Amino acid sequence: MHGTFRQGDVLVVTPVPLETVRPGDIIAFQRRGSDGSIMVVHRVRAWAVDGLITQGDNCAAPDQEMVGAEDLIGWVCFVQRGGKTKPVWGGRAGQLWMVALHMGRRLAPLARLPYRLL
Repeated sequence: MHGTFRQGDVLVVTPVPLETVRPGDIIAFQRRGSDGSIMVVHRVRAWAVDGLITQGDNCAAPDQEMVGAEDLIGWVCFVQRGGKTKPVWGGRAGQLWMVALHMGRRLAPLARLPYRLL
């Protein structure tokens, strides 16, 4: 989630039922693997029949595995950085922020083009 969060940030997670999560919200969930489970924080892209489709703000493609109710830890509502607590954008504002981050990554090479030509 680089772009939205930085290393050292403290995230405040509120437990919520799966039905209340909207596209654009940032959620914390478990991924179970052969070596145990890990906690993942990604943004919700969309609802599907089997659960939620998620994607990290710094990832090029959505996650392959969907998030079900049994995997959901909660909704990331605040971030603590540098002694200050700020709300995390979710819903429509979160979706717009994700689009802006992805567009910025695609346009970054074009912004460097004039310097390469000099």
